[in-house]
Amino acid sequence: MSRISRILLVASAIFVIAASFLFVRRFFSNQLEKRILDRDVVPIRVIVRDQDRIETLAQMILFPEQKWVLFYFVNTDARQPEGSKSIADQTAMFADSFDKYSGLKSIYSVELSRDSFARLIDLGEGLPMYLETAQIFPNSNFQYPAGRMRFSGQQAAEYALSRRMQQGQEQLSGLERMRRMETILLNVAWNSVQFADKIHSKDLRQFALGLIESDLTKPELASLFNFLSDANISILEVPLEQGADRALYVKDKRARSVYSEFFDNLRSGRMKKDVFSLEVLNGTEVGGLARRVKQFLQDRGILVLNADNYPIKPIPKSVILVRAGKTALGKHVMEMTSLPREGVFFDRSTQDVDCTILLGTDFEIKKLQVFE
Repeated sequence: MSRISRILLVASAIFVIAASFLFVRRFFSNQLEKRILDRDVVPIRVIVRDQDRIETLAQMILFPEQKWVLFYFVNTDARQPEGSKSIADQTAMFADSFDKYSGLKSIYSVELSRDSFARLIDLGEGLPMYLETAQIFPNSNFQYPAGRMRFSGQQAAEYALSRRMQQGQEQLSGLERMRRMETILLNVAWNSVQFADKIHSKDLRQFALGLIESDLTKPELASLFNFLSDANISILEVPLEQGADRALYVKDKRARSVYSEFFDNLRSGRMKKDVFSLEVLNGTEVGGLARRVKQFLQDRGILVLNADNYPIKPIPKSVILVRAGKTALGKHVMEMTSLPREGVFFDRSTQDVDCTILLGTDFEIKKLQVFE
């Protein structure tokens, strides 16, 4: 047998084994997993309730081919057509109008109460967070100082769902609350592997899945979380406008345009090559460190908008704060700076820059890398 014949024979054998494995896997897969294996786009309605009100509403869209997930959030203080109730006060069926925004009708639903949301966080032994500034909420049960901390479940729920209503700024209050939920979601997603390790026992996994109200079966929910833990996650927000009555209304056409732009970028591969902006803040006693890092990055084509001193010094451990709603950006900057994964946090409270690097005393400029 010639060398070429042997190579062809081995290649054929590998193909047959791979095809057989995929066939067997698909045969024993649940319906959601089959959709993922078939690379179907899967839209799922996501709701978090506080008593009878819908406090969080998003469409979670799985893109198996790109291993990507989009959470398309809508501010539940808004209304759809003029004269309707706020989204928060509608039933799930009427509140979900994402088929107008993304062109995709949700085929599954996932719902959490405030308490079940908190209990899930507690099962993972809390949620690592980083707050740039101290936060104060009316009638709060917890304190939120600046710096690194680990939220308990009830603390995470309070942070995500608390309202800071100020006269004449109701729409800003709703936007801020929605972005706090986005912050919690992104940090949960970033720590999902560690969370899974905490609930490794079968009984604990089943208990965790039982906290979620869904038309997905428990095996399908398990498949969903497996996909989420391995996928890049992005956040979008449905555009709103203020009506003559000062209420907020969804801009349907603009919402569809925002989604179309995201989908075009995802399909073309531009999502992974997206241009992003940085700021570098020096949390050490080493003078000029932020400027040196800025110069290094700018010389290599990275857009650094600001280099300055951080008001709190010294910071023992460096922090990457991702402002843009993209876990892929967190991975990129983590590799670029050679900082550990546990130093990456997500914060949707401001949109001035896409990412902030807080330089701590552990930072070594010689470990900076830039990838093409």
